[in-house]
Amino acid sequence: SSAIDVQVRADGSIQHEIIASLELVQYRERTLAQNRFLPDGLAPNPALHFTLTSQKMGQSVEKWLAIAPSSAQQVNLGPATLKLASVRSQSELDAMMAPPPEIQGKWGSVLLAGNGDLQSFDVEQSLGATFDLSEDVQVRLVNFWPDFRLNGNNEPETTSQHLRNPALQLQIKSPQGVERWFVFGRSDLEPVRTLVAGEPSGIVATYQAPAPQDNVFQAIATPSGKLYYTVNNAKGFQSGPLTLEDPIDLGWADFQLEVAEYIPNARTEREIVDASFLVGAGASADAVPAVLVKSTSGQEQWLQWGEPQSIDTPDGEVYAVYSPKSMELPFAVALEDFIVERNEGSDSVAMWTSQIRIDDPEQGVHAFREVWMNHPTWYRGWKIAQASWNPGDLRQSTLQVKREPAWVTALTWTGSLLVVAGIGVMFYGQELAKHYRTLFGSKPSRPNVNKQADPEDSETAELTPQASA
Repeated sequence: SSAIDVQVRADGSIQHEIIASLELVQYRERTLAQNRFLPDGLAPNPALHFTLTSQKMGQSVEKWLAIAPSSAQQVNLGPATLKLASVRSQSELDAMMAPPPEIQGKWGSVLLAGNGDLQSFDVEQSLGATFDLSEDVQVRLVNFWPDFRLNGNNEPETTSQHLRNPALQLQIKSPQGVERWFVFGRSDLEPVRTLVAGEPSGIVATYQAPAPQDNVFQAIATPSGKLYYTVNNAKGFQSGPLTLEDPIDLGWADFQLEVAEYIPNARTEREIVDASFLVGAGASADAVPAVLVKSTSGQEQWLQWGEPQSIDTPDGEVYAVYSPKSMELPFAVALEDFIVERNEGSDSVAMWTSQIRIDDPEQGVHAFREVWMNHPTWYRGWKIAQASWNPGDLRQSTLQVKREPAWVTALTWTGSLLVVAGIGVMFYGQELAKHYRTLFGSKPSRPNVNKQADPEDSETAELTPQASA
């Protein structure tokens, strides 16, 4: 294997380089990958071409869904999500076509098990309350977030009152110790379990959340080539067979979905397109840089950022990837302690600080530093800044390490101050100069004038130079 640095010129062109019989041809700052599905595939790969229309809104959207690649299995269209899944048996189909089970309670329930005890508690009714799991185990439901996320200060909050990503916080006291739990409604997220004091207990907590009320359409492909569908929205759940050119009312305003084409064995062609024309609010967050490479046989292929690909060359198959350059730090950083300061009388975080140790065997240095938000530290031209932290594990801190000498930061701040000063002079310079002349009594200089008598015009004056002795 071999690697080479990609040198991009100021005009965006790429420096001519050759690596492993591949020539670097072109560079693009923003590219998008688009998939085309052709009906000549050799392996089963269901692909679905559909149209989503709304007469009231005057909208019509055409999209593809496919099993492979995995990125084509789901399409998000604002508040609606469309999916494609495949099943291998009738039992799998029956399970996916069945309506979701009803969860008791508005916010669902939490199930606690341990030491032979099993109890379920309604989240809405138990919020803020403490209840007994057994004679020596107490559980308190501390908080609940319908749409959980971490804000800019890495504090838990809810972005809405819709049950899109529900989560809850528990405090469990047992003879072994005290634990704090963050339990999520999503099955793919493991609970965050923090030991506050003592030893961990054998308690297991599970949050049974109500099904989200987001608009979701799912098409299901069977081995025999038949299609079925399910729709889940605020009005309820519906399912049935899916046939070509037969519109389905989705229950989202007046939107209808119609399948235009179905390919059981689709072959995928991947095309990289230029996304530089997408600017402002229409810019796609999926756009990434890419490099165009050419083999000795003349075959060209785009390598998108971080996606390895195989390229056929006369010398054999070559695996290539355009990725960040790995660099080894000339020193090591260890977290000694992580301190969280909270506002008086509340649990809200006021400040967090990472106490770090820098070990540099080459220089024989073992330095202790403190890093917090907007207060980085520098060592040997490297800037170490606080990036984020984990509220569920105070033994963990995320730092950003960047090659940035201190003089670069000083120069940046100096340039910013000069810009501010220039703006001030542009707006207030004349007034300050006038005030300065008035304050110090300065007057503009006048040329020397000698007047001579003129019989015709006594007001005529002649300018004469001053003679020097």
